[in-house]
Amino acid sequence: MVAFLQAMKIQTWSFSLLLFVAVVFFGCSSDEPAPEELALQAAERSISLLKNRQIHELYLKADPRLKNSITYPDFERYWAQYEIETQVEQVEYGTVEIRKGVANVAVRMLRKDYAMIPMTLRFARENSSEWNLVYITVNQLDYYRSLGMVDPNQLEMRQLVMNFTQKLQMAVRQNDFHNFYSETISSLWRNTVSEIELLQNFQPLGRTSFLQMDLRDARINLHPSSGIRLDGVLHVQGEIISRPVIRFEYQYVWEDMGFRPIGMNFGN
Repeated sequence: MVAFLQAMKIQTWSFSLLLFVAVVFFGCSSDEPAPEELALQAAERSISLLKNRQIHELYLKADPRLKNSITYPDFERYWAQYEIETQVEQVEYGTVEIRKGVANVAVRMLRKDYAMIPMTLRFARENSSEWNLVYITVNQLDYYRSLGMVDPNQLEMRQLVMNFTQKLQMAVRQNDFHNFYSETISSLWRNTVSEIELLQNFQPLGRTSFLQMDLRDARINLHPSSGIRLDGVLHVQGEIISRPVIRFEYQYVWEDMGFRPIGMNFGN
């Protein structure tokens, strides 16, 4: 009888232990997805808003740090250049890396013209399980290269400088920037300034020695730093050796299978 009771106690203890383990295992488990999966879901929602041209909603839902770093008009102009809502055919999600409460999600979009738009979305969460978008950007260098951009040589950069300077000089001399605005500069530059504003910005050049420069016999010295930067923008710096000598810095972006001006500056 004593042996039987001891056996019952052992069985009861074993059952209680199994029940305890089951309660701990199932009770501690949760239906909530892993942080990586939640970050990926947040990225998918953000990309969906981009593809559906809901840029304003994406901006409003973003973390205050993103909104403090860029105004909405600039944010909208930035994404307009990629034509995501009409040109993107496929979206691929890459790695999700989480460190110290920050998740980076790699995304690659493929356009109809076979161009690739590689981007990084960064999320953070504080006192919440929800990931908030704090940073989103495109690797523009890879994007432009996928559109066919190649590094120009010295001769090609000199031709770019001469062509742009001749057209600018003509526009200033004629006080007419219509063709310069609509045909010479890039669409990205046009998106930041009106034709009238461009005319007003360059009118002071007409009162300088810029118009006296004879480009027919001019020589262009390029600074060694001239070339494509990590942001995908071609920076060309140097001097136009003429009468007078003018120091310049021109910036170009790859657009319509060629380099188009996006900005410029003359120095002393």
